[in-house]
Amino acid sequence: MKLVPFSREAHAATKLRPVSSFAFARSAPLIPLYGAELGRAALAFPLAFTAEKEGFFPSAMMGVDAGRNLFVAQDGRWIGGYLPAVLRRQPFLLAKVEGSDDWVLCLDEDSELISTQEGQPLVSEDGTASSLITQMTSFLAELERNRAATLAACAVLDRHGLLSPWDLKIARDGGVVQKVEGLFKVDMTRLAEASGETMTELRDSGALTMIYAQEISMLHLPLLGKLAAAHAETEAKQAAIKDGNWNLDTLFGVEEDTLFQF
Repeated sequence: MKLVPFSREAHAATKLRPVSSFAFARSAPLIPLYGAELGRAALAFPLAFTAEKEGFFPSAMMGVDAGRNLFVAQDGRWIGGYLPAVLRRQPFLLAKVEGSDDWVLCLDEDSELISTQEGQPLVSEDGTASSLITQMTSFLAELERNRAATLAACAVLDRHGLLSPWDLKIARDGGVVQKVEGLFKVDMTRLAEASGETMTELRDSGALTMIYAQEISMLHLPLLGKLAAAHAETEAKQAAIKDGNWNLDTLFGVEEDTLFQF
């Protein structure tokens, strides 16, 4: 990654290619989520909380193995029902100016999305920032505001002892059970014991929305095991073809006596 501040002079000929592959997210088993997007994300992925330097923060569970995102297909397609904001902002981000409260727009010049040959220009013909830059800056500023609100809501959950280590086990193909460590979830037992005053604080801070989003999202936990099995099957077929050890039955996953049955 080569992060540099955006400059109308330095990036006068720079363009942004449309995203054709999410291979850049293939190694991310956890993707941070902002509070404002948890409702939609909960309909697509299991959600968890992770302990970060600044405090607890919600994340989408993308896989069960380190360095593996099951929602990125072999060909780079995104197969999740929702695309997290942290992926939609690529290859841009806001960086805080050292010793100041100001922020500066930066871009990753090593990203495959950056080009000088094709794509949407970052600088208009008159030398001003293009509409793409204006929209992206506004989007990132909104994300930064929401990040602060998300951290504050998570702090409320933590202060009331509502986040507990998650003893999570995922059933995988062949009856294998895999333990996933380092995650936290809402303690619904403690929530049931919360006072009316605490519930009001949870509601006003946005933490209550997080609680219900995470609880609903747990319905997607079996999906992780199924996706892991599907990826393993695809990789096995690709390896068989590469080695020359394949037949039609193996390739298409059908038995000989059922191949032509309707």
